[in-house]
Formats: sequence, C-alpha cells, structure tokens
Amino acid sequence: MINIVIVGLGQLGSNFAVEVAKRASALDMPLSFILYDDNIVEERNVTAQFFSPRSIGVHKAEAVAHELRAYGCNVEVNLVRVNPLTDLHLPSQSILVDCVDNAPTRHDLWQFALINNIPLLAMGNSEMGTGIVSWRYSDYDTNPFGLNASSPERIAKLSEPKEDEVKMPPCELTRFRPL
Repeated sequence: MINIVIVGLGQLGSNFAVEVAKRASALDMPLSFILYDDNIVEERNVTAQFFSPRSIGVHKAEAVAHELRAYGCNVEVNLVRVNPLTDLHLPSQSILVDCVDNAPTRHDLWQFALINNIPLLAMGNSEMGTGIVSWRYSDYDTNPFGLNASSPERIAKLSEPKEDEVKMPPCELTRFRPL
C-alpha cells in the first residue's frame, strides 16, 4: 500500500488529499494517508479551502481525515506543528507532500527527504496558478540540489522552534496542473 504523507492541510493540502482519494477510490487503489497539521478550521478557511461551515472549530487534519475515510482510505492524524528533522517517521513506500506556507519548514522537509531518500512533492501557489513549485528565497533554499552547501549549524538553527514563521514569498512554478 502506498503511504501519502501530507504536511500542511490548508488550501493546497486539503484539496490535494481529497482529489487523490477520489481518484484512488475510482481506480480501486488502496491508499494510506498520514496527515500533519495543528491548525483549526476558521470561518475564513471555508471560502478558499476544502472545508465546509460544519468544519469550523475542528482540527484541519481531522476534517480532512473524515472525508478521506469516506473514500475508503486508511488515515493517521497528527495534530502537531511538525519539525521534519525530528518528528516525521515514515513507513516504507511513502511519498512526502509539502503543502506548508513557511520557508523554514519547507527547507526542513527537503532536507528530510534527501537524508532519507524519500520522494517529495512540493506544492505551492504561484502567480501562474497552483502546482509543483520551486522557491528561491534569501536564506532558505527549497531546491533539493542546493542543500548540500547547508552547514550543520544552519540546519540546527532552522530546526529550532520559530516564533515568527517566515511566510513564503511568490514562487516560481515549475510544473502546473490545476487542482
């Protein structure tokens, strides 16, 4: 069974998870999802994200899990703000899906995927649309080929708890397919 691990269940992660589950169900393909997000659905999330008004006040991961289970998927929910370098424990045959909106966590996900030789799908919004993206942003390199130059001190610093998360700037769209 393929394990799809999604970190971040806002507009990108929530819609991506449900669309994949729908298609897997139609193809009678068993999937397992592992969801990471510590946020709660707010009223403002209902307009642009997957959630409905009945989801307000519920953890995003729980709301998405409920829908995925309706399509016959196995789901594990983690209601935490994940630190990829210490918190992720992936089973074999996993695909990691990055749907976060901050540079330090995105960088850590790339690092985790490289260290553990795990496929990583980086999702993001661009001025051109939604799809697979690459960011080039001051101190944070989300390009997996640029991480070899990262020093252990820099990686350790990026792994510390962050008080003010850096929101992602506009990105460069490398592949596009609307969700």
